[in-house]
Amino acid sequence: MHDLLGRCGTLHTALDVPCGTGRFQGVLRTAPGVPRVVSADASLAMLGEHPDGERLAASAAALPFRAAAFDAVLCARLLHHFETSAQRAAVMAELARVSRRWVVASYYDMRSWQAFRNRVRKRFRGRWPVPRAVFQADALQAGLTVRARVPLLRGISEQVWVLLEKGDRR
Repeated sequence: MHDLLGRCGTLHTALDVPCGTGRFQGVLRTAPGVPRVVSADASLAMLGEHPDGERLAASAAALPFRAAAFDAVLCARLLHHFETSAQRAAVMAELARVSRRWVVASYYDMRSWQAFRNRVRKRFRGRWPVPRAVFQADALQAGLTVRARVPLLRGISEQVWVLLEKGDRR
């Protein structure tokens, strides 16, 4: 993920949503620039465990910020909780709305050993892995283009990090 943030150039502001307990604060603060990181999460309990900084309770589906308020938005470990493309695209559209240009996000890829094993064992763990093409279509519907894709553990882990760019800036 740090490499993907580095591709965004100098950032002055970043939003971490959902921020949870602040796990990615260190990574965001060491990205080029980023003197201001705002953390948002719908869970007050998670925010209570967050170490410091600007924090507020907010849903990723309805963020209380003006359009283009942040140079980049980080969205870790959320998109795999949505079953449908419409749900994922709606949240990604909201992330795109508050970003000037970049969104760094994670999703769960259906083409992984972990996803295959869960399907074979008929285990549902509250995660909805999707094929790469479906994720890319969801992103396009939200006004985002996939610029880079980095699997956590290629072929093994479901989690994939992506760098998304607003609009079509070819």
